[in-house]
Amino acid sequence: MIDTNSTVPAQGPWAPLQPHEVARLLAGADFPWWIAGGYAIELAVGGAYREHGDVDVLVLRRDQARVRRWFGGWDFLADPPGAGTLRAWPTGIGLPGRVHDVWCRREPDEP
Repeated sequence: MIDTNSTVPAQGPWAPLQPHEVARLLAGADFPWWIAGGYAIELAVGGAYREHGDVDVLVLRRDQARVRRWFGGWDFLADPPGAGTLRAWPTGIGLPGRVHDVWCRREPDEP
């Protein structure tokens, strides 16, 4: 279980990937994934309409262990509702059903 009393130290710089970078990163993944949010709308209508501060990538909850294996040693952070801060998501621990937002980066000191 995610320790909802333990916050992660400052997350450092923010550098979200672009959808084409996500596609390259997830090429060949053994789980379904898709782009959602503002980028999905833009991809559907064929044009950009605003700047983006992040990219929303969705996966099925049942595939969370596969996602963790795919990304190997990446640093994963979860945002439990109402917590207001990110929490470490340890390898081998399933996310509670109430947690829907996960952030990841290659290393804890990277964006």
